Amino acid sequence: MIPGTQYNAEGDEVSLQILTEETENNVTFSATGLPPTIIIDATTGIINGTVVSSNNSGDGAFLEENGLIVIEAESGNLEPGWAETTLNGVTGILATTNNFNSQNGGTIPYQITVSTPGVYKFDWRSFYSGESATDENDNWLRFPNNEDVWFFGYKGNPVDEASLISNVQGDQLNVVFPKGSSRITAAPDGTTPEGSSSNGYFKIYRSGGLSETYDWQARTSDNDSHDVYVWFVNPGTYTMEVSERSAGHAIDKMALHKVDGPTYSDNQLTAANESSRAGTMQTLVIIVLIMLQLPLQIITTQQTKVMLNLHGL
Repeated sequence: MIPGTQYNAEGDEVSLQILTEETENNVTFSATGLPPTIIIDATTGIINGTVVSSNNSGDGAFLEENGLIVIEAESGNLEPGWAETTLNGVTGILATTNNFNSQNGGTIPYQITVSTPGVYKFDWRSFYSGESATDENDNWLRFPNNEDVWFFGYKGNPVDEASLISNVQGDQLNVVFPKGSSRITAAPDGTTPEGSSSNGYFKIYRSGGLSETYDWQARTSDNDSHDVYVWFVNPGTYTMEVSERSAGHAIDKMALHKVDGPTYSDNQLTAANESSRAGTMQTLVIIVLIMLQLPLQIITTQQTKVMLNLHGL
Protein backbone atom coordinates (compact mmCIF):
# COMPACT_ATOMS: atom_id res chain seq x y z
CA MET A 1 0.00 0.00 0.00
CA ILE A 2 1.71 3.16 -1.20
CA PRO A 3 0.20 6.59 -0.44
CA GLY A 4 2.10 7.99 -3.40
CA THR A 5 4.48 10.89 -3.81
CA GLN A 6 3.57 13.95 -1.75
CA TYR A 7 4.60 17.43 -2.93
CA ASN A 8 4.58 20.17 -0.30
CA ALA A 9 5.96 23.70 -0.14
CA GLU A 10 6.98 25.72 2.87
CA GLY A 11 3.96 26.70 4.93
CA ASP A 12 1.82 23.77 3.78
CA GLU A 13 0.02 21.65 6.36
CA VAL A 14 1.00 17.99 5.93
CA SER A 15 -1.36 15.15 6.87
CA LEU A 16 -0.42 11.69 5.58
CA GLN A 17 -2.00 8.49 6.88
CA ILE A 18 0.29 5.45 7.06
CA LEU A 19 -1.83 2.34 6.34
CA THR A 20 -1.25 -1.31 7.23
CA GLU A 21 -3.16 -4.56 6.82
CA GLU A 22 -2.75 -5.25 10.54
CA THR A 23 -6.25 -5.72 11.99
CA GLU A 24 -5.41 -5.91 15.69
CA ASN A 25 -4.79 -2.89 17.87
CA ASN A 26 -1.23 -3.89 18.73
CA VAL A 27 0.76 -1.78 16.28
CA THR A 28 2.60 1.43 17.15
CA PHE A 29 4.36 3.78 14.75
CA SER A 30 7.65 5.60 15.29
CA ALA A 31 10.07 7.63 13.20
CA THR A 32 13.54 9.12 13.52
CA GLY A 33 14.98 11.93 11.44
CA LEU A 34 11.70 13.52 10.44
CA PRO A 35 12.05 17.09 9.15
CA PRO A 36 11.63 19.73 11.87
CA THR A 37 7.96 20.52 12.67
CA ILE A 38 6.76 17.21 11.11
CA ILE A 39 5.70 14.47 13.56
CA ILE A 40 4.13 11.00 13.45
CA ASP A 41 1.31 9.93 15.76
CA ALA A 42 2.42 6.70 17.44
CA THR A 43 -1.16 5.40 17.68
CA THR A 44 -2.78 6.43 14.40
CA GLY A 45 0.23 6.49 12.07
CA ILE A 46 -0.64 9.95 10.80
CA ILE A 47 2.33 12.09 9.74
CA ASN A 48 1.43 15.74 10.16
CA GLY A 49 2.76 19.21 10.79
CA THR A 50 3.73 22.34 8.91
CA VAL A 51 6.50 22.26 6.31
CA VAL A 52 9.29 24.64 7.31
CA SER A 53 12.44 24.77 5.22
CA SER A 54 15.72 24.13 7.00
CA ASN A 55 18.40 26.54 5.93
CA ASN A 56 21.34 27.28 8.19
CA SER A 57 21.99 30.49 6.26
CA GLY A 58 18.42 31.70 6.76
CA ASP A 59 17.43 34.33 9.26
CA GLY A 60 14.13 32.90 10.47
CA ALA A 61 13.24 31.08 13.66
CA PHE A 62 15.60 28.50 15.12
CA LEU A 63 14.02 25.06 14.70
CA GLU A 64 13.80 22.57 17.54
CA GLU A 65 14.69 19.06 16.45
CA ASN A 66 14.57 15.93 18.62
CA GLY A 67 14.06 18.06 21.73
CA LEU A 68 17.11 20.30 21.23
CA ILE A 69 17.67 23.93 20.22
CA VAL A 70 21.18 25.41 20.00
CA ILE A 71 21.74 29.10 19.25
CA GLU A 72 24.96 31.01 18.64
CA ALA A 73 24.41 34.26 20.54
CA GLU A 74 25.94 36.37 17.76
CA SER A 75 23.25 35.10 15.35
CA GLY A 76 20.86 37.63 16.84
CA ASN A 77 20.68 41.20 15.59
CA LEU A 78 23.02 43.08 17.92
CA GLU A 79 21.40 46.06 19.59
CA PRO A 80 23.31 49.12 20.86
CA GLY A 81 25.11 48.19 24.06
CA TRP A 82 26.15 44.77 22.77
CA ALA A 83 29.44 44.09 20.99
CA GLU A 84 30.99 41.00 19.43
CA THR A 85 33.92 39.41 21.19
CA THR A 86 36.38 36.95 19.67
CA LEU A 87 38.32 36.14 22.81
CA ASN A 88 40.42 32.98 22.35
CA GLY A 89 39.02 32.53 18.85
CA VAL A 90 35.41 32.10 20.04
CA THR A 91 32.81 34.54 18.71
CA GLY A 92 30.29 35.69 21.29
CA ILE A 93 28.42 38.80 22.38
CA LEU A 94 29.51 41.10 25.21
CA ALA A 95 27.36 43.45 27.26
CA THR A 96 28.99 46.89 27.44
CA THR A 97 26.62 48.82 29.72
CA ASN A 98 25.14 48.21 33.17
CA ASN A 99 21.38 48.00 33.64
CA PHE A 100 21.06 46.44 37.07
CA ASN A 101 17.46 47.34 37.92
CA SER A 102 15.70 47.47 34.57
CA GLN A 103 15.89 46.37 30.93
CA ASN A 104 16.91 49.73 29.51
CA GLY A 105 19.95 48.35 27.69
CA GLY A 106 20.11 46.52 24.41
CA THR A 107 17.55 43.71 24.11
CA ILE A 108 18.07 40.99 21.48
CA PRO A 109 15.07 38.86 20.42
CA TYR A 110 15.51 35.29 19.17
CA GLN A 111 12.65 33.41 17.50
CA ILE A 112 12.41 29.67 18.16
CA THR A 113 10.00 27.14 16.68
CA VAL A 114 9.09 24.21 18.94
CA SER A 115 7.47 21.18 17.34
CA THR A 116 7.86 18.87 20.36
CA PRO A 117 6.00 20.36 23.36
CA GLY A 118 7.27 19.74 26.87
CA VAL A 119 9.63 21.09 29.51
CA TYR A 120 13.04 22.26 28.35
CA LYS A 121 16.03 23.19 30.47
CA PHE A 122 17.75 26.43 29.48
CA ASP A 123 21.52 26.88 29.63
CA TRP A 124 24.09 29.25 28.23
CA ARG A 125 27.86 29.24 27.79
CA SER A 126 29.25 32.49 29.12
CA PHE A 127 32.17 34.16 30.84
CA TYR A 128 32.60 36.94 33.38
CA SER A 129 35.21 39.68 33.16
CA GLY A 130 37.28 41.10 35.98
CA GLU A 131 38.68 39.52 39.10
CA SER A 132 35.48 38.52 40.91
CA ALA A 133 33.23 35.65 39.86
CA THR A 134 30.25 37.47 41.39
CA ASP A 135 30.60 40.61 39.26
CA GLU A 136 30.10 41.09 35.52
CA ASN A 137 28.55 37.62 35.50
CA ASP A 138 24.90 38.01 34.48
CA ASN A 139 22.35 39.29 31.98
CA TRP A 140 18.54 39.37 31.69
CA LEU A 141 16.45 36.63 30.05
CA ARG A 142 12.73 36.49 29.26
CA PHE A 143 10.32 34.00 27.75
CA PRO A 144 6.54 34.53 27.72
CA ASN A 145 4.49 33.42 30.71
CA ASN A 146 1.04 32.72 29.28
CA GLU A 147 -1.31 29.87 28.43
CA ASP A 148 1.24 28.42 25.97
CA VAL A 149 4.45 28.93 27.96
CA TRP A 150 5.59 28.60 31.58
CA PHE A 151 8.96 30.27 32.29
CA PHE A 152 10.28 29.32 35.73
CA GLY A 153 13.20 28.36 37.95
CA TYR A 154 13.40 25.04 39.79
CA LYS A 155 15.74 24.10 42.61
CA GLY A 156 16.84 20.47 42.56
CA ASN A 157 16.88 17.64 40.05
CA PRO A 158 13.41 16.89 38.63
CA VAL A 159 12.40 13.23 38.61
CA ASP A 160 10.88 13.56 35.16
CA GLU A 161 8.90 15.94 33.00
CA ALA A 162 5.48 14.80 34.25
CA SER A 163 6.36 15.39 37.90
CA LEU A 164 7.82 18.81 37.11
CA ILE A 165 4.65 19.85 35.28
CA SER A 166 2.51 18.56 38.14
CA ASN A 167 4.56 20.58 40.60
CA VAL A 168 4.46 23.91 38.74
CA GLN A 169 0.71 23.53 38.33
CA GLY A 170 0.20 22.37 41.91
CA ASP A 171 2.25 22.90 45.07
CA GLN A 172 5.05 24.78 43.29
CA LEU A 173 7.69 23.49 45.69
CA ASN A 174 11.17 24.91 44.97
CA VAL A 175 9.72 26.93 42.08
CA VAL A 176 10.20 30.63 41.30
CA PHE A 177 8.71 32.79 38.56
CA PRO A 178 10.16 36.08 37.30
CA LYS A 179 8.90 39.21 39.01
CA GLY A 180 6.20 40.85 36.96
CA SER A 181 4.70 37.51 36.01
CA SER A 182 1.05 36.92 36.83
CA ARG A 183 2.01 33.47 38.14
CA ILE A 184 4.17 34.76 40.97
CA THR A 185 2.91 34.32 44.54
CA ALA A 186 3.98 36.23 47.64
CA ALA A 187 6.40 35.26 50.41
CA PRO A 188 6.96 33.54 52.79
CA ASP A 189 6.01 30.34 50.92
CA GLY A 190 5.64 31.96 47.54
CA THR A 191 7.42 31.80 44.21
CA THR A 192 9.35 35.10 44.26
CA PRO A 193 13.03 34.82 43.31
CA GLU A 194 15.72 36.36 45.51
CA GLY A 195 17.48 39.40 44.11
CA SER A 196 16.87 41.28 40.88
CA SER A 197 14.00 40.43 38.54
CA SER A 198 11.36 42.57 36.81
CA ASN A 199 9.00 42.81 33.84
CA GLY A 200 8.96 39.04 33.39
CA TYR A 201 12.78 38.84 33.16
CA PHE A 202 14.99 36.60 35.24
CA LYS A 203 18.50 37.68 36.12
CA ILE A 204 20.55 34.74 34.79
CA TYR A 205 23.99 34.37 36.32
CA ARG A 206 26.96 32.04 36.50
CA SER A 207 29.25 31.62 39.50
CA GLY A 208 32.74 30.29 40.03
CA GLY A 209 35.22 29.42 37.34
CA LEU A 210 37.96 31.55 35.86
CA SER A 211 37.69 35.06 34.46
CA GLU A 212 37.22 35.25 30.68
CA THR A 213 36.80 31.49 30.46
CA TYR A 214 33.58 30.16 28.94
CA ASP A 215 31.51 27.69 30.99
CA TRP A 216 27.98 26.28 30.73
CA GLN A 217 25.89 27.52 33.63
CA ALA A 218 22.60 29.43 33.91
CA ARG A 219 21.03 30.07 37.30
CA THR A 220 18.52 32.45 38.81
CA SER A 221 17.54 33.63 42.33
CA ASP A 222 20.49 35.12 44.25
CA ASN A 223 22.08 32.94 46.96
CA ASP A 224 19.34 30.36 46.37
CA SER A 225 20.25 29.08 42.93
CA HIS A 226 17.53 27.61 40.72
CA ASP A 227 18.03 26.08 37.29
CA VAL A 228 16.03 27.65 34.48
CA TYR A 229 13.21 25.88 32.63
CA VAL A 230 10.61 26.62 29.96
CA TRP A 231 7.48 24.53 29.53
CA PHE A 232 6.12 24.86 26.01
CA VAL A 233 2.55 23.63 26.36
CA ASN A 234 1.85 23.67 22.63
CA PRO A 235 3.90 23.61 19.44
CA GLY A 236 4.54 27.04 18.02
CA THR A 237 7.00 29.87 17.41
CA TYR A 238 8.06 31.81 20.49
CA THR A 239 10.30 34.76 21.32
CA MET A 240 13.24 34.57 23.72
CA GLU A 241 14.77 37.91 24.76
CA VAL A 242 18.28 38.56 26.10
CA SER A 243 18.86 42.00 27.59
CA GLU A 244 21.96 43.68 29.00
CA ARG A 245 22.45 43.75 32.75
CA SER A 246 26.17 43.61 33.56
CA ALA A 247 28.89 45.08 31.39
CA GLY A 248 31.64 42.52 30.89
CA HIS A 249 29.40 39.45 30.78
CA ALA A 250 29.75 37.58 27.47
CA ILE A 251 27.57 34.83 25.94
CA ASP A 252 28.82 32.33 23.36
CA LYS A 253 25.95 29.84 22.92
CA MET A 254 22.50 29.12 24.34
CA ALA A 255 20.73 25.77 24.48
CA LEU A 256 17.30 24.38 25.30
CA HIS A 257 17.00 20.61 25.71
CA LYS A 258 13.98 18.56 26.66
CA VAL A 259 13.93 17.21 30.21
CA ASP A 260 12.70 13.79 29.05
CA GLY A 261 15.04 13.78 26.06
CA PRO A 262 18.71 12.86 25.72
CA THR A 263 21.16 14.26 28.24
CA TYR A 264 24.05 16.38 27.01
CA SER A 265 27.46 17.01 28.52
CA ASP A 266 28.97 20.50 28.41
CA ASN A 267 31.41 19.30 25.75
CA GLN A 268 28.58 17.93 23.61
CA LEU A 269 26.67 21.22 23.76
CA THR A 270 29.83 23.17 22.95
CA ALA A 271 30.48 20.98 19.91
CA ALA A 272 26.83 20.92 18.76
CA ASN A 273 26.00 22.71 15.53
CA GLU A 274 23.63 25.63 15.65
CA SER A 275 20.03 24.63 15.03
CA SER A 276 18.66 25.00 11.52
CA ARG A 277 16.64 28.11 10.79
CA ALA A 278 13.53 28.76 8.77
CA GLY A 279 14.72 30.04 5.40
CA THR A 280 13.48 30.77 1.93
CA MET A 281 10.82 28.91 -0.04
CA GLN A 282 11.85 25.38 -0.94
CA THR A 283 9.83 22.42 -2.20
CA LEU A 284 9.65 19.31 -0.03
CA VAL A 285 8.97 15.95 -1.66
CA ILE A 286 7.99 12.99 0.52
CA ILE A 287 7.90 9.42 -0.83
CA VAL A 288 6.52 6.77 1.51
CA LEU A 289 6.92 3.02 1.04
CA ILE A 290 4.76 0.78 3.21
CA MET A 291 5.77 -2.75 4.27
CA LEU A 292 4.44 -4.24 7.49
CA GLN A 293 7.17 -5.33 9.93
CA LEU A 294 9.88 -3.93 7.62
CA PRO A 295 11.56 -0.51 7.70
CA LEU A 296 9.83 2.26 5.84
CA GLN A 297 11.66 5.12 4.20
CA ILE A 298 10.67 8.73 3.83
CA ILE A 299 13.00 10.53 1.46
CA THR A 300 12.93 14.31 1.25
CA THR A 301 14.72 16.68 -1.06
CA GLN A 302 15.97 18.88 1.77
CA GLN A 303 16.32 16.52 4.73
CA THR A 304 18.20 13.36 5.60
CA LYS A 305 16.57 9.96 5.08
CA VAL A 306 13.88 9.09 7.60
CA MET A 307 13.42 5.56 8.92
CA LEU A 308 10.04 4.43 10.24
CA ASN A 309 9.16 1.15 11.87
CA LEU A 310 5.90 -0.54 12.72
CA HIS A 311 6.11 -2.28 16.07
CA GLY A 312 3.88 -5.26 16.83
CA LEU A 313 3.41 -5.41 20.60
